Amino acid sequence: MKNIKKRKILIIVIVLVMVSLCFILFLQYSISKSILGETKVKYIVDINKVQEVQLAQQDFTAEKMLSKRDKLRLFRILCSTRKYNKKKDKSYLLDGYFLFSPKIRLCYGKDYSWYKDGFIYWEYKTGVMYYYYFSMEERKVKGEKYYLEEDKAAKLKELFEKYINLQGVERQ
Repeated sequence: MKNIKKRKILIIVIVLVMVSLCFILFLQYSISKSILGETKVKYIVDINKVQEVQLAQQDFTAEKMLSKRDKLRLFRILCSTRKYNKKKDKSYLLDGYFLFSPKIRLCYGKDYSWYKDGFIYWEYKTGVMYYYYFSMEERKVKGEKYYLEEDKAAKLKELFEKYINLQGVERQ
């Protein structure tokens, strides 16, 4: 009788470990295939290296950094991006305030310079995102363009509206 209970417990533990491993591998795959794979966030553990996240649009930079909860929301949104396919992916326009050249900066250290780590640029009207960085020689786009689905874009826009004061900015 005791042997049967031990076997059941062992089987349950093995199943839980396998499910957890599959979840971690799926999350790792989605990170590597998303725009986060273009940044310094290439693995699940790299998310902890991002000390702060700051949003900006045109000349308006958010005064506050994202909260932990909003940072996780942002990472889920960014993990849902996929490589851009010009023939397949359609442009869209979201309701509410119009965003002008929205950017997301992932800060890896205490130096909050836009030029140090680069940023994720969101082409608001097309749903396209790409990682943009500066070097001593040039400014350039690193890697591929990525597409953000309209429902996820609406969630990202909510984050921008929460952190950036858009009063006086044109509504659509």
